[in-house]
Amino acid sequence: MLERNALQTRSASTAMRLESELRQRLQQFNGPQLKLLARGSSDERSAMAWLAVFKRIQIAADQTRQVLFGKLSSQEPKKLLPLQLRIGLYAKPDGALLCAHRTVLLDSAASEARQREQQVILELSNAAGDYNNQTLELKLQRPFGSDFDDF
Repeated sequence: MLERNALQTRSASTAMRLESELRQRLQQFNGPQLKLLARGSSDERSAMAWLAVFKRIQIAADQTRQVLFGKLSSQEPKKLLPLQLRIGLYAKPDGALLCAHRTVLLDSAASEARQREQQVILELSNAAGDYNNQTLELKLQRPFGSDFDDF
């Protein structure tokens, strides 16, 4: 990159500084982000460049976070409908239910996330011991007519 003057700089020191900055910004991205940067539209590449700046320069990240938080918190709260969920733990190999279903109603209007938290305790059945060291699946289901659909 430096040998062919790919950055089109006037001096070698400027090219080295730009190459170093570019490398440090690219190191902030994960695999999918790098693919988006390589294959995305010009708008997506521009957004990725700004993301790299915000990830690398802490003061820019802090300022952006503060501005966005101010804008988001000044908006009127959205009115949400209550949501009923049924929770169950299933064995992945054969779909066996390993605990009694628990139903929760998510209807809190509290503005703080901590105040909206709900604790659910799932008690495993005796059959759960047959599935040691196997993959389990926690399913959240919502009512659909007289049945439940996976959420």
